[in-house]
Amino acid sequence: MSAQTAEHALRAADEHVANASDAHSRWRPGYHLTPPTGWMNDPNGFVQFRGRYHLFYQFWPYGPQWGPMHWGHAVSDDLVRWEHLPTALAPSEEYDNGDGVVGYGCFSGSALVDDAGRLVLMYTGSVDGRQPPQTQNIAVSDDGVHFRKHAANPVIPVPPADGGADFRDPKMVQIGDRTYAVIGSSADGRGKALLYASDGDLTTWEYIGVAAESRGPEGSMWECPDLFPLADRYALVVSPMQGTVNTFPFVQIGDFDAVSGRFTSAAQQQLDGGIDFYAPQTMVDETGRRILIGWMQQWFQSNVTAEDGWAGAMTIPRELTLEGGAFKQRPVGEVESLRGPVRQLGAHEVGGQPLKVDTGASVEVRVLLGPSSARVARIAVRASGDGSEQTLYTVDRRTGRITCDRSLSGAGDVTSSHVAFDAARESLELRFFIDTCSVELFVDDGAAVMTNRIYPRPDSTGLTITAVGEGTLNVDDLTVWPLSARSAIPV
Repeated sequence: MSAQTAEHALRAADEHVANASDAHSRWRPGYHLTPPTGWMNDPNGFVQFRGRYHLFYQFWPYGPQWGPMHWGHAVSDDLVRWEHLPTALAPSEEYDNGDGVVGYGCFSGSALVDDAGRLVLMYTGSVDGRQPPQTQNIAVSDDGVHFRKHAANPVIPVPPADGGADFRDPKMVQIGDRTYAVIGSSADGRGKALLYASDGDLTTWEYIGVAAESRGPEGSMWECPDLFPLADRYALVVSPMQGTVNTFPFVQIGDFDAVSGRFTSAAQQQLDGGIDFYAPQTMVDETGRRILIGWMQQWFQSNVTAEDGWAGAMTIPRELTLEGGAFKQRPVGEVESLRGPVRQLGAHEVGGQPLKVDTGASVEVRVLLGPSSARVARIAVRASGDGSEQTLYTVDRRTGRITCDRSLSGAGDVTSSHVAFDAARESLELRFFIDTCSVELFVDDGAAVMTNRIYPRPDSTGLTITAVGEGTLNVDDLTVWPLSARSAIPV
């Protein structure tokens, strides 16, 4: 394809976005990034370039469903207020344009700033029916807005002998003097993280080997792998599939040998206990923070917002740390800049009558539960006045489990999910980040997270805390902040 054809594909996408009329639908979040129109999935190319945060994402501008993948592009000065930029990539070449064949496009990948100060994207070109169907390619930008696909593409034209036809989602990382790319694959029914290295301009890649692989239960295909240093260890993040079913992303903490290219896992945990979390990607910013953002949706869930012309959202960014061996995810500090006037509701003893508060639709709520004679608490958010609509969290100190029940959450799927917590702790901190169509719960200073999409009526804005069974519940603190980032909503 010619450069003129590539420019035409990008211009057509941007013209469609400019003419879309779905920017202010009823489900648009108040402070989460969503596509300007159409479909959004995996975060791609999460990077800081010339002081600004860039986030690319899988994008189909022409409808609220998965289609031939483009790369959407947003930029932020603070990680929480995003501005949409022109479409960065569109299918235009033999290796990413299927000319009408189903299952093609510019699939997921990553970004880094090269030695020349340019922003480089690495992505999977995918075309069903092509052999091999998936290849790795790069695109380069001098200004961070306009990208040109490299003449050397595909820079990795075939998978290695110990990989498979599923060969996608390259994540670049700088370790020492080398640039590595970890790529997801599948072979012999096991998910694999394949490792490549480049010492030059990112057009020549040496295959190092299999950095890590599933033992079977961890998935038959590993999508969106991400390998990076964290404190004095290394972390490997994977979004696994079992057959055709996408399951829950996990992180392994361990050690990485740059000579052999092997990652050795010492511990593993699920990244998020909710239903709507997939394909997370991390970056390290100029302050040295390791920051993660994920797609706040999941495959095969009801696409409720499609009737309004768009689908998909991103989580709030999370800072990752490893503290005394404990892996933690905390909302980045910048989310506090979204806060409106605080409502300090103080301490309460909850007995026979529930505690009820109207919070609003887009809020942060901090609940601190102290030592209590009641061993089970129920916290309902986005609740209607009569309780017929609510998203219910049951905190059970007997089992050390928090369960989220979406059976009364409004439109969408009826599911439940759960996370574990340390029931031996005297106090339990719960930070709810509630928005128009989502709830992200951070437990005990980021020891666990649970992310779920919900679709209640606009007037279901209550919060109710109830003690279950005998005894009373001590709520040592209840604080509410309205949250807003109007630039996160496309205009």
